[in-house]
Amino acid sequence: MKEPLPSYEAMMPAVLKVLADGAARSLREVFERVCQHYAFTLEQLAETLPSGPQTTLRSRVGWAKTYVVKAAPITGVVEAAQGAKV
Repeated sequence: MKEPLPSYEAMMPAVLKVLADGAARSLREVFERVCQHYAFTLEQLAETLPSGPQTTLRSRVGWAKTYVVKAAPITGVVEAAQGAKV
C-alpha cells in the first residue's frame, strides 16, 4: 500500500525549519531539504499531479513555502507586540 503524501499544510513546519535562519533559499533548495526531512521514496517523488507533469511534492512544497513566506510579516508584528511594554 502506498504511503499518502503530506498536505502542503503538514509540510509548513518543515519549510519553516529550512527558512528559520533567515537566509534566502531557492525553491529547489527548500524542496531538497524538505524531501530529506521526510525521506520520501522514489515512488513518492515521482507522483505527478492529475493536471500535468509537475510532481505532487514540488507543488505542495511550493505552496507551503508561499504561505510560510506570506506569514513572515505577521510573525514579525506578533513578536514586536509580545516584546512591547504594556
